[in-house]
Amino acid sequence: MTDEKHARQMTLAATFGQRLKFAREAQGWSQSELARQTNLTQPKISRMEAGRGAPGPLILIKLAASLSISTDYLLGLSDKPRWLNYRDQDLMHRSIDLVAPKDRPLVQGILRLFLQKNL
Repeated sequence: MTDEKHARQMTLAATFGQRLKFAREAQGWSQSELARQTNLTQPKISRMEAGRGAPGPLILIKLAASLSISTDYLLGLSDKPRWLNYRDQDLMHRSIDLVAPKDRPLVQGILRLFLQKNL
């Protein structure tokens, strides 16, 4: 494998991992809960979120279906998370499309602080 191809695969795995974690947290699930929902192991979920491996097609479909999010978003083909079932998503999750990508880390940070304060 060429260095360029390896670097591209590492970038794709990292992007997938970040987006998988975002979608899981948007559902309010732990890694263990996502593992239960998908019949995968928690260590496998952890490795994928850390960018140390991307799923094959069947696992990708299983993850997207469980998280109700498009595979295009998880794979980095689209920068907008497209929730597949808006009726089951509350206003906060549906509104992520309205937040500029550069502002999303700020919004996520505020939400984390709010959750830590209230737990």
